[in-house]
Amino acid sequence: MSPVPNAAKAAAKARMVATGENYTTALRHVLDTNTTAGPQVSLLARDYLTRVLRQLEQLGWSVEDVCGPEYGHYETYVGPTAGLHILVRRSGNEVEADPDDGSAVDVAARLYLEALCPVLHATVEDFEFHGETAREPELVARRMDAALGRRRLRRARAAEPESRTPCPSCGDRYPERRLLANSPSAAPVCPACVFDQDQHYCTDVAYLAVQIDELTHEDLAAPAGWDAVAAVLALSCGKKLGRRMTQELSARGGWPILTPRWDFPLESSWIWLPPPAMRHSVVSARAPPSRPWSRPWTPTPPGPPRSEGRVPLGTGALA
Repeated sequence: MSPVPNAAKAAAKARMVATGENYTTALRHVLDTNTTAGPQVSLLARDYLTRVLRQLEQLGWSVEDVCGPEYGHYETYVGPTAGLHILVRRSGNEVEADPDDGSAVDVAARLYLEALCPVLHATVEDFEFHGETAREPELVARRMDAALGRRRLRRARAAEPESRTPCPSCGDRYPERRLLANSPSAAPVCPACVFDQDQHYCTDVAYLAVQIDELTHEDLAAPAGWDAVAAVLALSCGKKLGRRMTQELSARGGWPILTPRWDFPLESSWIWLPPPAMRHSVVSARAPPSRPWSRPWTPTPPGPPRSEGRVPLGTGALA
C-alpha cells in the first residue's frame, strides 16, 4: 500500500472539523473523492487566500494582489477605503517561515484566517473575523461580507446618541469627529455642506483629502457622504490628483499617505449602502443582488476640470 500523501491527511483533518466524522472515515472520503466531486479546501495559504479574494470580487469588492510571505503569513487589503485587512497563517509556524514551504513548516498543519476593519485603530466594537480555515474559502468570504455589513450598520446606529454637534450650515447633528473642514481656517461641516455656497473659504483639496482618508481609515461607521465628496473631488480636479496632492503636502512638510482613489476614482471610489430592505429604490435596483451592503461607485466622468488645485466654492466649479 502506498503511503498517504500529507495533503490528503490535512484534508481529512479539515473534513473532521467540518463534519464531525472520525479520521478514518474522513480520510476514506478524501481518497475516494475525485477532482470532479467539487472544490476541496486548499492546503496552501496563498491558494486559500486567493480563493477568498476571488469570491469577494464576485460579491463586488475591489481586490488587491496577495502579498507575502512576510512574518509567516500571506496578506492583502480589499474593499472600500476603510480597508479590510485579511491574512492567512499556519498553525505552529513559530519560525515565521513561508507557510507554504514544506521544508520549513508542516504544510499539513491547519491554516488560520484573520480579518480586521478598519485597518487603523479598530476597536473591539469594530469588525474582526478569525478562525480555522476548515470551511471552503468561498463560504468564509460570503460570511465575512455579510458580517461586515451587519457590524457597520450596528456601529452607525450606536453613534446616534453621540450625534450632538450640529453642522453650522444645515443644523444636522453628527458626532463631532465626523464633521470636517474644507480648509484649515474653515469651520467643520457635514459632507452635504462642504461645498455649500455659504462657505467663506476656498477648498484646500489636499487638506480635505487627508482628513477624509484619516476618518474613513479610523471609523468603520464614517458617513458615506464623505466617500461621495472624495469621488467628486477626484473626478473634478484633473488627472493624477493624488500625485499632485502628495507633492503639495510634501512641500508643506509632512509624510502624506493618500489612498489610490484620488488617482483612480472610477476604479477605487466606493460608497456604503444600507441593507437591501433599507435602501432607496434607486440604488436597490442598481446594486448587485449578491452585495448586501456596498458597491463600487462609478459615476460618469465630468468635463474638463475648472481648477488644478484649490477648488473655489460658489463659482459653479462643484455646485
